[in-house]
Amino acid sequence: MAKLPRMFRRIGDRGAAMLLCVYIWIWLGVSTINELPVARPGVIWAMIPADARAGLWWVTAAVAAVTCSMRPYARRTRHRRLRLERVGAVVTIHVDPPGQRRVYDPSSLGLGVLLLVPLFVVLSYGWAGLVWIVSSGQAGYSGAYYAASLYGGLVGIVAMASRFPSPPARIVPAVAPDLEL
Repeated sequence: MAKLPRMFRRIGDRGAAMLLCVYIWIWLGVSTINELPVARPGVIWAMIPADARAGLWWVTAAVAAVTCSMRPYARRTRHRRLRLERVGAVVTIHVDPPGQRRVYDPSSLGLGVLLLVPLFVVLSYGWAGLVWIVSSGQAGYSGAYYAASLYGGLVGIVAMASRFPSPPARIVPAVAPDLEL
């Protein structure tokens, strides 16, 4: 029982929220395979075969599950690095000298991947709803806004998870020392 709190201490709040999203994504993939075929005219997402849609849910869940368990790490840069900093309308260019610490956070990649499928679904249903409105109900899908709002909630959950802080970064040396024999 002591390993569970240690795991959550390692992945932090952001990783725990990502694991919750992974759980939801897995079950969305399962429900995609088990759903009955329903006519949804104009919905691009519904034109993709059910197996491929389920695979998209599962692949993004797998990437997020792997990246949420990876802690951020800091590495000293070997070369100069240009960095843009914007304050209001003023953009300044900074040149960081070699040896500055840069933090890499793999969970950011996982959060971006988690956004791909529900964002595509929201855009797909939004497009079908827009077509339904413009064509006065002749084309498109009448229930598109309901579905778009549900999947928009998933986008909101991922956006909220991205605001959680990552666990502290571990320091990784930039270059291993040369061994002379």
